[in-house]
Amino acid sequence: MLVANTVLMVLQGYHFLINFNSLYFISYSPYWFGSFFIILSLTSCLTLPTIGPEALQSMDLWKIQPMKRIKFQTELIRAYTTINTVISLIAGLAHTFPSKNAEKICYVYRIIGIYVPKWKTELCWMYKASYIVMALALPATCNQLVYGASHIRFQIYMLLDSIKSNLVKEFGDDLKLSNDKDFQEEITKKIIFSDNRFSMIHKYLMNN
Repeated sequence: MLVANTVLMVLQGYHFLINFNSLYFISYSPYWFGSFFIILSLTSCLTLPTIGPEALQSMDLWKIQPMKRIKFQTELIRAYTTINTVISLIAGLAHTFPSKNAEKICYVYRIIGIYVPKWKTELCWMYKASYIVMALALPATCNQLVYGASHIRFQIYMLLDSIKSNLVKEFGDDLKLSNDKDFQEEITKKIIFSDNRFSMIHKYLMNN
């Protein structure tokens, strides 16, 4: 599908150059420019899993805990991805319906008629059917980015919560804590742990 859409976009660009006029450009350029997003999304679906979810799984991360603010944001993200995917799927299905103006909007149908007129009907229906797959692929890139960014944000939330809950303890008189060996040792361990955790998150963000 990625190869087919790339070839069709190149052919349409070629016809833009040899048959250019303002009416032609106004009619077909929106879909042609939209093809770049389609190709980018299909390419991202092949590459993002290796730098997104798989990269997260390779890290020594905490299991997401049901903290109040994390739980609320998780519900929002779940609602966003569900609604986004459903709307995209409905739009994809709508594009599969027969339309008399299809060739006036999407030059792909004219390209099929020019190069393979014998199989025009069958290939046009195959192209229409691909909208359903593209409808699922297009929001997938955004969903993966939201997943990765949210996961890292939740890790930071839990790290800050861990620092707050573990370092703020009763060790007697505050004025004596600077000379309290046990307190100083625990502080040192927590600082090292927090620094390592932040370094790991920073390394992931820099590499992706």
